[in-house]
Amino acid sequence: MFTDYNSNQCISVDFSREFRYCLESGIDPMPASDLSKLRLSVPMTETSGEMYTELSVGGNTVTGSPAEILTAVEAAVDDCNPDILVCSTSQTIPTLYEMATSAGIEDFTLSRWSDVGYQQLASRSTYSSYGRVGHSPARYNVPGRAIIDESNTFFYGKTNLDGVLDLVSRSKKPIQELAWTRSCGSWTRGCRDV
Repeated sequence: MFTDYNSNQCISVDFSREFRYCLESGIDPMPASDLSKLRLSVPMTETSGEMYTELSVGGNTVTGSPAEILTAVEAAVDDCNPDILVCSTSQTIPTLYEMATSAGIEDFTLSRWSDVGYQQLASRSTYSSYGRVGHSPARYNVPGRAIIDESNTFFYGKTNLDGVLDLVSRSKKPIQELAWTRSCGSWTRGCRDV
């Protein structure tokens, strides 16, 4: 069936579009300069609600109305202009946008481009692997910034940003994608594919 191997091309269809873009265009995803980050942390008691009344923004706890919390988030994003948003849970992103809509704040954005909000890359799902049932939270993208979801990361949780960057340099996977990797297997597959 495959007698002329030069005329056939095998493609790994499970590459993310970001990783595929880096591979196909020869772009190294390693940042050329130091990265800034902003941590958005939601207390566990707040994660079940539709709106937050408390949120830690860059280490400072903010309590109050949605407008007060969103004002603090926008101020921190404007002051820090972070390359990376480190979130205690990925659900923080859509919840903040929903809070802005409910509060009538039309120009709220975490993106570096004011006319672009966030994108949902994958829905949450439940899976079974080797007899175990697991949960994968939804994944989001904020244009111009990488998101690290602390509830859905292996490498960032076991190392830190420097450890993630070391693995980015070896695997050529973008920071956000490498951060949501849940095991060593996905990282080593990235190294094999480059």
